[in-house]
Amino acid sequence: MKQYPQQRSYKIAKFLTSPFSLILASVVVIVLVLVYVGYIEITAQPATKTDQAVIPTFLPARTPSIAPSITPVKSTPTSSSKWMTAQTFIGKGAKKTISLTVPKIWRIAWSCNLSSHNNTTYNLIIHINTITNTILANDVETVCRKNNTHNFTIMHQAGQIYLSIISEGSWVVQVQYLR
Repeated sequence: MKQYPQQRSYKIAKFLTSPFSLILASVVVIVLVLVYVGYIEITAQPATKTDQAVIPTFLPARTPSIAPSITPVKSTPTSSSKWMTAQTFIGKGAKKTISLTVPKIWRIAWSCNLSSHNNTTYNLIIHINTITNTILANDVETVCRKNNTHNFTIMHQAGQIYLSIISEGSWVVQVQYLR
């Protein structure tokens, strides 16, 4: 069926006034304001011996909460293997990290501090993105609470990535490689 210009403009006007487009526009404006005000920024620090002690390395990897597009494989590092911190990110709220090049086996180690949120629980979400903005499987979506203040997730995907971290409280996130 052929559409005339008047019909096309009606569909465009209908879309622009739909609830979806209004919500999408609101989210875009909020993100732009947060970036402009400086609330969304990242603090990257090189790894030091002190940074490595912040997150314990003896906890089991968590199970993915979604069906992965890239199937993670259980890692069985040898007893001589050791995790080395390549980059540490410290912050509060929503941040996007610089891009990093990661090897085939690496992990995200995270910790959160309940006292930064009046000793109440809060969400911590860490999305692992490729530089083409594809979200990798095995991201972190957790609630910081008394018995859940640190953990790690092992990844089996090499390439250039960046992290999108969203949280109501403070956090420390480390990218670690097997030595």
